[in-house]
Amino acid sequence: LGSFKFDIDYNIFTQEVTEDPYADPTSATVDGITYSLDNDAKTAEVTGCLGSVSDLNIPASINANGNAYAVIYANRTLKTIRIPASVKTVGNDAFRNASNVRSLYIADLAAWCAIDFYNGNANPLYNVFPTLEKNWGKVYINGKATTEVTVPEGVTKIGRSFYGFKAMTSITLPSTLKELGDQAFANCTKLTTVTIPDGVEKIGSSFWSCEGLTEISVPGSVKTLSGSTFYGCKNLKTVNLAEGLETIGRMTFSSCRAIEAITIPSTVKTIEILAFMGCTGIKEITSLSTVPPTCAADGMFEDFLTATLYVPAASVDDYKAATSWKEFTNIKGITPTGIDGIESGNVNTGKVYYNLQGIKVSENNITPGIYIIHEGAKTTKAYVNAK
Repeated sequence: LGSFKFDIDYNIFTQEVTEDPYADPTSATVDGITYSLDNDAKTAEVTGCLGSVSDLNIPASINANGNAYAVIYANRTLKTIRIPASVKTVGNDAFRNASNVRSLYIADLAAWCAIDFYNGNANPLYNVFPTLEKNWGKVYINGKATTEVTVPEGVTKIGRSFYGFKAMTSITLPSTLKELGDQAFANCTKLTTVTIPDGVEKIGSSFWSCEGLTEISVPGSVKTLSGSTFYGCKNLKTVNLAEGLETIGRMTFSSCRAIEAITIPSTVKTIEILAFMGCTGIKEITSLSTVPPTCAADGMFEDFLTATLYVPAASVDDYKAATSWKEFTNIKGITPTGIDGIESGNVNTGKVYYNLQGIKVSENNITPGIYIIHEGAKTTKAYVNAK
């Protein structure tokens, strides 16, 4: 009897464990982040987080119920996201496929710019603006919906802060800015021009695929344009590079097919591979350096070899012998008349004006003074009268 009773107790025990509704849970909270679990596929979907979370760092996988689950996407029912100023880091693919987000509230723009977004899918901005413009949502900064952004003074670095903000029509950058990181404005398709403050020292792939960008000026404080800075900016036509730039990085202007003329400052020493790949619209290129900038390989300018290459007259033979430069079919020497002297004249439409710091000045903003003037293949220094 004792043995029989033991068998019955044993069966009852095992049955209770099997039917326990918590034996195969479909949700879990790990490090403050909540997940919906698919126990067959062993995948976990992010559904939210606890109010105590200050660093939203979503991992590639989690451990729960003694199993490993791959984190595959964020909650597709999510429509509104509010990011507090306390968030410092957002992890890999944190908001990937959160396709129904239509409202994003940014509590503090300076704090937002300080967030380290691991990649583009870590920034919920991208989800607010899906492919079809009619489905675009809104971004609220300090409680106000806006497409015009002013970054406050004091901000020194901008990372992927505005990745995918397709509706943004203008951005004003602070004088304190020192670095524009990778993909800072990637896919900001409504931006047509951006004024980069003098004092910025580093620019990464900041304007990747800014298809609406038509004009850009890079100040002389920038020594290196890192890889893919203006990659895919297919409507970029006017590019002003100030003296002081030393390196044009890999794929910097790749696929910028609207550029028709570009001047490379005398300070440029290196042009990396594919820097001008796909720039099929270039008809005129001027290199002001007396020593041909080092090119990574032959074929660097293969998409516009019929363009006219203007170089200092005394350096024509050096360019004809230099890697990649020698492939141009039409190389002409120029003597920058008056660059060391002072001429006098009035504002003249068709010329490009720079101040003595190398920053482009609009014709409408010129006051009496000395300017560097670029017109075709000619560069002069002149005293300019106001209109």
